[in-house]
Amino acid sequence: MFSIFGFTKKNNEKCINENDNEDDDFSDSSDEDYSIFDDEPLITQNWGNNKKVSWYYKSAREIAPYLSNWCFNRNINIEHKNNIKNYLLKNENPHLFGNIQIVRDKNNKFVVVNGGHRLKAIQEILQEDIEIKFNMNLMFEICEIHDLDIDNVDESFNLLYNIFINANNCLNQKPEEDHDIFCRNLVIEMKKDPLFTNAIIDVSNRKVHLPKILCKDLYDALKVNLNPNHNMTIEQIIKRIKEINNQFSIMEFSKFYGRKNPSETKKKQHAKANEMKFYLNLKSKFPPEVWIQMIEPLNK
Repeated sequence: MFSIFGFTKKNNEKCINENDNEDDDFSDSSDEDYSIFDDEPLITQNWGNNKKVSWYYKSAREIAPYLSNWCFNRNINIEHKNNIKNYLLKNENPHLFGNIQIVRDKNNKFVVVNGGHRLKAIQEILQEDIEIKFNMNLMFEICEIHDLDIDNVDESFNLLYNIFINANNCLNQKPEEDHDIFCRNLVIEMKKDPLFTNAIIDVSNRKVHLPKILCKDLYDALKVNLNPNHNMTIEQIIKRIKEINNQFSIMEFSKFYGRKNPSETKKKQHAKANEMKFYLNLKSKFPPEVWIQMIEPLNK
């Protein structure tokens, strides 16, 4: 394990392909601790009610691979990200204005709330830099809150969202639509449900083994595919999703996958779904964009 900005994070939180043969999302061969940020921040000051904000000036290569955006952040604009990427690659001594703004909680969990396009551009450059030549320094601004875990939501979530809005006000952040807020709250409540809590994963910088699904991916799928005129409560929708999940659990392979004898990979993923009792993100005829549309509005 190692520490970034003084928070502990496992080495193994990396991108994992869903076809890998590992049993868990996290496969770690060592628990050795080492510190990336073992020095003092440039400056620390108090803010809010007994909270702190600190600034660090550090190497992108040292830090960027281990950061991820908040799962309810805006989608990456590919054109904007590519413009940043091209700018950085064309300059011998690249520099980006502004801080990468991060929120950290009492459990040393952290997410990026502003600077996601810059971060994504740098992460892609580092992944493609086979000569290991690219590097630059970045300013990181870290704000402290109580809790970031979706399944332990308290007043910290409203604080985090307010930080996100304030951090992005220079980009004329538009207020959320009611439908987006509903979908965000639906993901939060699904994550808290015992049936779904281990299947909905609250990270943004990696893939997970199927049938698990990232909060961000579920949130995006709901925003696009859930009928905004559903006239249902969150509790009613979760009940309907459980009914759909149960239907999938007893469905014949020929109906679920479109063939009686799916591939060995799909069989392994289905066995994992049986173990987790979660069938909503398998490579079947019913991916999220399909089963979400099966949530019909209530008859008035």
